[in-house]
Amino acid sequence: MVMNILYVSSKKGWGGVVSWMHRTALGLEARGHKVWIVSHPDSRFTVSAPRGIRIIPKRLGMDYNPFMILYLVRLIKRNHIDLVVTNIQKEITVGGSAAKLTGIPSIRRIGNENDINHRFRWRQKNLVDYTIAPSISVLDEAKKRVTWLDPAGYTVIHNGRNPTVSSREEIVRQRRLWGLSEKDFIIGSTTQLARVKGLDRLIGVFKTLVDSKVDAYLVITGEGPELPRLEAEAAGLGISERVVFAGFSDEPARVAAAYDVAILNSSQEGFPNTLVEYLSAGTAVVSTDVGGVGEILNHGENGLLVEVGDDRQLLDAISRLQRDRDLRSRLAQAGLKTIENGFSEDMMVDRLERFFQERISKVRP
Repeated sequence: MVMNILYVSSKKGWGGVVSWMHRTALGLEARGHKVWIVSHPDSRFTVSAPRGIRIIPKRLGMDYNPFMILYLVRLIKRNHIDLVVTNIQKEITVGGSAAKLTGIPSIRRIGNENDINHRFRWRQKNLVDYTIAPSISVLDEAKKRVTWLDPAGYTVIHNGRNPTVSSREEIVRQRRLWGLSEKDFIIGSTTQLARVKGLDRLIGVFKTLVDSKVDAYLVITGEGPELPRLEAEAAGLGISERVVFAGFSDEPARVAAAYDVAILNSSQEGFPNTLVEYLSAGTAVVSTDVGGVGEILNHGENGLLVEVGDDRQLLDAISRLQRDRDLRSRLAQAGLKTIENGFSEDMMVDRLERFFQERISKVRP
């Protein structure tokens, strides 16, 4: 069954759900389906997404914007759209309403358990037919928070990436972009620059590492509102020359391949794309044990887990990997096997394709 799918996105930043829309759109298009993405004109996605994706730059406007709902209804009818996918509340009110008016399934893809709450109960129950969660943990936490949640309307599809092993030349080229050499030891973190990502604490831990005479650099790849505060933090600690703020990258796995150790220090996650990208790049990982991380990472087997907010554990884990090249290599290879055996992008798109087709078959005559 060939499908015509409409994604609705109003976010300006490039976060987990936007990344999911991007990767799944490419995967579904490669299988012969057609995907349209309504995206904010000034968003990072609209500006940076590769050619070949059908992007429609549009502002959704106010909640229940009648003009935008009418626009989407016409778009759905004109292109014979089979299914609409949304994420946040504004997208649900506009995209979900248009789906209801045209009699096609309305699917919501949530990022974490906070996306399901009592405040927006009416929209979730009346404008969403089915919900995709990124991890078992997210779904379990959502069930605890809201008694009206019907598990029959929810499914779990983990994020996935195909292995992306970079050549030595590619790694050297990436490091040179940061002003670093092949021999430098690099601790890296690719993420949105937001408070929940724990980057201020990572910078503090890195300062302790530098003070212990470890010759290393910290590369932070991403953009976000916390950048000025993080730059000031590094400057205040006297380590600015050792911390590289690399900005946004549309090739996160390639970037991760140039790290010696990749860090995820978040205090809240659903099922982080960043972690999957680290593993797919063949890089040793240290991560906080948060959200669905434990569904892909096993401590000491394919990565090292630390408790949220425990800077001593984080320091010890990084120091251990800095000293032990063999351990880094073993964890990196195990991470690649994890991706190949259960968390590849091909597997993610397989599951999503089947899920969409099953939903569509229920309403097609």
